[in-house]
Amino acid sequence: MARDRRETTTLIQGLVFSVLMFGSIARAAEPKAANIAASGTAPELIQTYMAGKDAGFPATFSMGRGFQFIGDYLYVSTRAGGGIQYFKRDPQTGTLTYVDSVAHSTLKASFSLSAAGGRLYGLGLFVWGVTDGDKHKVLSWFDIDPNTGKPIEKGTIEVTAASWGEQLLVGPDEKDLYAFLWTPEGNKFMRYKLGADGKPEKAAEITGGGLSASACLSPDGKNIYTAGDHAIAIVERQATGAIAYKKALSLNCIVELKPPEVIEAGDLQASVSGISPDGKWLYISLGSRIARTKNYFGIFKRDPATGELTYSEGGSDADPRYSSLASLGGMNLVFGPDGKSGFITNGRCLVQQFQLEAATGRIKILNDVVLGKPGEIKCRPYGCLEADFKKGFLYGAGVWQHDSYGGCSRGLWSAKFNPAAAPSGTERADLQTPLVAAANTKAAGEDWPTKLGVNGDGKSSLKNIRKDWSGGLKKVWEVTGLSPGDSTWSTPAVLGNKLIVMGTHGFIDEVFCFDADKGGRPLWITDLSGAGDISQYGGRDGWCGGPVTMPCISGDKVYVTQSGKFNCLSMTDGKVLWSKTVVTPCHTYAATPLVCDNLLIVPGTFQADGKKAFLLAAFNKDTGDTVWTYDGVGNFSGGDSPTFGHVSPLRMKINGVDQIVYNTGALACGLNIKTGKPIWEYPFEAKGSNVNASEPVSDGSTVAIMLGDGAASPFGLQVEGASVKPLWSKIPNFRAYWSDAILKDGFMYTFSSDGLYSAGNSDFRCVDLKTGQPKWVQPKTGCGTTLEVDGHLICLTYSGDLWLVNPSPEGFKKVTEWKGAVKQEPWWTHDGGKTPAPCWTTPIIAHGKLYIRYSDTLTCYDLLN
Repeated sequence: MARDRRETTTLIQGLVFSVLMFGSIARAAEPKAANIAASGTAPELIQTYMAGKDAGFPATFSMGRGFQFIGDYLYVSTRAGGGIQYFKRDPQTGTLTYVDSVAHSTLKASFSLSAAGGRLYGLGLFVWGVTDGDKHKVLSWFDIDPNTGKPIEKGTIEVTAASWGEQLLVGPDEKDLYAFLWTPEGNKFMRYKLGADGKPEKAAEITGGGLSASACLSPDGKNIYTAGDHAIAIVERQATGAIAYKKALSLNCIVELKPPEVIEAGDLQASVSGISPDGKWLYISLGSRIARTKNYFGIFKRDPATGELTYSEGGSDADPRYSSLASLGGMNLVFGPDGKSGFITNGRCLVQQFQLEAATGRIKILNDVVLGKPGEIKCRPYGCLEADFKKGFLYGAGVWQHDSYGGCSRGLWSAKFNPAAAPSGTERADLQTPLVAAANTKAAGEDWPTKLGVNGDGKSSLKNIRKDWSGGLKKVWEVTGLSPGDSTWSTPAVLGNKLIVMGTHGFIDEVFCFDADKGGRPLWITDLSGAGDISQYGGRDGWCGGPVTMPCISGDKVYVTQSGKFNCLSMTDGKVLWSKTVVTPCHTYAATPLVCDNLLIVPGTFQADGKKAFLLAAFNKDTGDTVWTYDGVGNFSGGDSPTFGHVSPLRMKINGVDQIVYNTGALACGLNIKTGKPIWEYPFEAKGSNVNASEPVSDGSTVAIMLGDGAASPFGLQVEGASVKPLWSKIPNFRAYWSDAILKDGFMYTFSSDGLYSAGNSDFRCVDLKTGQPKWVQPKTGCGTTLEVDGHLICLTYSGDLWLVNPSPEGFKKVTEWKGAVKQEPWWTHDGGKTPAPCWTTPIIAHGKLYIRYSDTLTCYDLLN
């Protein structure tokens, strides 16, 4: 296995095991070519093995600090009881089977494990909380029964008194052990020589700043690096195994580059994550003592001749210059024998295959392994990762979250990859894009480049669509892998033959550009920084695992929003041209920006100093320069406030006046496009309405504001210049939530929901725009989304059914229906897979095709044939 250094090379030492700390690593916000070669195929999950859930695996499993392979046996230390549980690996299939548990003679708590010379070594705590010597460390060693794999305890020695934390590091010749200890007198680094019988004998003890319980050995064996709270310690190692403390490098080099609200001196808990196989790059993950949602990383360049380190670059989840990967238990890097690629765990539910950028030390992600199959709850990996590069197996431990309130199971997982096919410049090879039918290249209808289409009304000019859906629609192409392991709701946008859609993998948001006619591999992919849990701006929660906003395409640029950031990208190659900060409301950012002439209108923005929030801001769409800002009427506070939701600004003509119409949960307004000055404003009280996700509707004089949360309901306004008069409000049982209404001949057709879900009293209704009163109500339909084409309505229900409806004030007239058009899968990010994820994303129509996004998948259907 990977720990056998004579057979498989370069498994990075220094894995960090604290599940409270997140680590991260730099990833440039730059486009990636989509040259997907066969060598880049993604690893495949082959086993999820849960304690107490699967046959033969006792419920007492509780992962400690030890995770160690010897041959085909895996040894894991347990948190309680101080024992070792061990598992047998099938060498052909790679699956694990529980064998037995072995108690330790003195240990009562978890201890770290390492292997040398075919023996198992453990460093742990002695009789925790029982005697005055309850914090003594002991070092134990075990022989392994060759027939059964059972650990046989051979001896125990006391290491030191009153110490905390531990890690064992094995020398390259397997003749030395190095133990890291925290003690009241200071941190210690101890060397033990291993005798012929395996017994460790103390040979040296050193102290110094930066020494801590995470470490790695340089590939040349000349240096050991450890990371403490404020520094990285450099230890020199001789060919004989002798060690000497050299120096400590302060971590202030990272702190000084960050603004005070992002990172503070003395607020760091650091750990060594690994070192590149060429010995040139050292990776450090950092967590915040004060705000555990903040994650940092640093890349240090190493001089192989002297062992000296120089800070290269780094960042945080909130740093606009970088992307980051965060992992429960730290960042865990495993490099393969080629020294150029390997695997990394990600704290959401992923193991990711990466490629080393040798010139910069950066890690480029190629594809993902989701630790949980469809229909299963997903696994969040622990801070451990093992790889067998000869046979092509990955192993780790993790937590399966059963609900949102802490119910979980612990256990192991394994995955299979092709060891003979090393990645060679490929990107996101886990994207699956089978072309299942000939593409319809006949030009029909128009583009759909932004929210609600080219006219901002949810209507397509396409004619002569197919009106029998009993057998479904013909699939043109489909792509999966846009957001593996996450429920994501971003709607695609189409301009010409290019389709833009957002996705995510791990904590990295992505923008994909596909050929809208042919599908296939993406034309380009761009990583976006600033994703994940951005505490200073708000962020994602269990409802949203990735981007939920729709891109806006205008000319040669595409504009996308995400948690904490707004970005302008080149349509040619996906290069980020400029970025702005945006306020993230509850359940992340869902508003689509609006292009008006040379302006781009964006809701919820910060000034450069990050202290002044605006309700709307207009930027030059080419340069990003601020043209005007709009504060509202003093009621905007951002965040979860009812004053800001997910509504996108729209361009409308009200009484012949071209203007921007926008609303929050406490204000409706019409603004002058060029100046941002209010033409009219209407503040109102809508307590509890903080999930405003439906756009305003207007016939040119009456404006319907489509609220729908808590006690709020839509209301109608009569607008005449600066004069605003309420026409109707508080219509019983009328709530829009996230369903955009379609206006036709003076009537609004929309879903009215009693909540976010499909059950209960949700209905589909026809509403008189002038009175707000329903002409008819079709009950018990569940929630859904609506758009218009060829004089008909296309409705996608929450549960995945697709309707074609003839809009008429005389009653509900369903022309055809495709039951189960969307095959629902577990709701990854919300409740651990207990219920199906909803169909929240509104379909779009462009050039004769219907595009439906459902979480990880985007499907293109032919509407004409």
